Amino acid sequence: MPESFAADGMLSRPDSSSETGVVSGLMPPAIPTCHGITRIHLMSRDPHSVFAYWELTPEFREMTARHFGCNWDQLPVVLRLYTVDGLGNVSITREVEASRLTDNWMFGDLEPGRTYLVDLGTRNVYNVFVAILRSNSVNTPRNWPGRSIYGRLTGLGWYPEEISTSFHRLS
Repeated sequence: MPESFAADGMLSRPDSSSETGVVSGLMPPAIPTCHGITRIHLMSRDPHSVFAYWELTPEFREMTARHFGCNWDQLPVVLRLYTVDGLGNVSITREVEASRLTDNWMFGDLEPGRTYLVDLGTRNVYNVFVAILRSNSVNTPRNWPGRSIYGRLTGLGWYPEEISTSFHRLS
């Protein structure tokens, strides 16, 4: 054990010669900030927002910089959010230039009940967007309460179409 209780109940540290290779202290090990995997991931946060986070390994940054013939720090990091319709067609919803100091982004003010995905990319010398990574697609939840399981089993449940405005009613 790296630490032990003394007779007075206070923590005391053993001498360093008794245990070697054991990290002592009260702090737990640090949570890693990177995992060595180049990826981008998109998550639905609520009916009106999605959250993207990414990791770009140094090797991937070097390869991308070599492809564009410049230093990685000269390339803008651009996120492009797409809406996917039921047929699989994508349309650009939003495009933002992210800071180099961040590895995540929150997209807000979105439509509920839609499918979204995001591309992480850059711009070439002609100012044309070039996608580097594509995320998974996510569905934002509908913006009304779901039907209760109890109601479906007993027939006594409530339905949003019955208690809500005419917006939710089918004509």
